[in-house]
Amino acid sequence: MTEFDDRDIIEGSSPGGANTSGSMLLPTLQSLLSSLPASANFDDYERQAVEFNVLGRDSFEGRKRTFRALREMYLLDRDRILFRALRDLWVENPLAQPLLAGLSVLARDSSFRATSPLILTAKPGDTITNGMMADSLGNAFPGYSRPSTEKIGRNTAASWSQTGHLVGRTNKERVLVTATPVSMSYAMFLGHLQGLRGRPLLDTLWVDFLDVPTGEREALALEGARKGYLEYKSGGNVVEVGFRHLLRPMAGVRT
Repeated sequence: MTEFDDRDIIEGSSPGGANTSGSMLLPTLQSLLSSLPASANFDDYERQAVEFNVLGRDSFEGRKRTFRALREMYLLDRDRILFRALRDLWVENPLAQPLLAGLSVLARDSSFRATSPLILTAKPGDTITNGMMADSLGNAFPGYSRPSTEKIGRNTAASWSQTGHLVGRTNKERVLVTATPVSMSYAMFLGHLQGLRGRPLLDTLWVDFLDVPTGEREALALEGARKGYLEYKSGGNVVEVGFRHLLRPMAGVRT
């Protein structure tokens, strides 16, 4: 591409996504990223997963299938701004990795995103059934059959369990996740990529995903600024937010 746009963040109204056939594969992603330095490129990740089988799949086809799913959700390409920022932040706090990965899936996977209103409006302790997940998917994508929405509902529920928003086996319970300056910085970065600036960056789907009360969001952003993940200045009603490091020059990208 000749200049940056937000094509890495899908629009989300069309059915599809890796969650139609499986979960977000968080442990698999962690294994793959830990096997290579942060400077690794797409070909390096593909070799590790497919040729060298660092993910331990039983068959060659299984290796390729797993890598395709990871690529769809996380891009795995340092020439793509969404993944490069995730990779930059990945090692800052291992406890933030489930939410970092979840934000990438939320940006990339329409099935996972379609269930986000159900999960993010649920109160702690609320029960989330597979039927509720299937209903959310069916409402978003009426072309799906009920067996399809039930299957995808199970997959997306597994992903929400990996991010930490759900606990339990069959009928899952909503719990609050714990955001960090790392995950807040990435969430605000996604809003920036969509064209938002200033205070509105604190009020997006991406930040809602972190379960941070409205009154506590600015403090977490300021902590991210103190750690150097972003720049945050507030004076009166004016808020300025920058991402000098995450948006450092890249071939074909306008910062």
